[in-house]
Amino acid sequence: MLNESFEMTSWWHHGCVPLEYGDELGVVPEPENEYDPGAIALYKGVRKVGYVPANRVEAIHRARESGAVLTATIEVDGDEEFGLSPVVLVQDDEARAPEPKETVSLGIPLGVALAVGLALLIGGLVICVASLWHLFDGTFFPRLLVGWLMILAAYLVFKYN
Repeated sequence: MLNESFEMTSWWHHGCVPLEYGDELGVVPEPENEYDPGAIALYKGVRKVGYVPANRVEAIHRARESGAVLTATIEVDGDEEFGLSPVVLVQDDEARAPEPKETVSLGIPLGVALAVGLALLIGGLVICVASLWHLFDGTFFPRLLVGWLMILAAYLVFKYN
């Protein structure tokens, strides 16, 4: 998995092309580069904007050779006035993939689950309110308990479906 963040080099030599957070850059190896055959250039559209630092190119070459699709995005804008080069994040498909969510399902269709959950919720609320009329006849607490159990069941239906 490739997830490399670094400060772009040679941005100054390429005219400090304006780059903003989220801009996507092309990652292009330059085996014909006279100074460094392992160099990797970064492009915004068709315009070269800088290079990957020498201490990061090996990991990117390995990822490319393994067939990974790489994306490079700007994490921090460069600022010519303050002498700050842009920060670039290079990732492969595995690093970009969202983490799978663990879900639990009741195994019933969503419409049925919503209808059952709504019926349980309304029934539970009605029982809780109706139990107030039976406050002193000894059935208040059992009725209230049934109402809260129905509301809990409705919550579980909504949560797990």
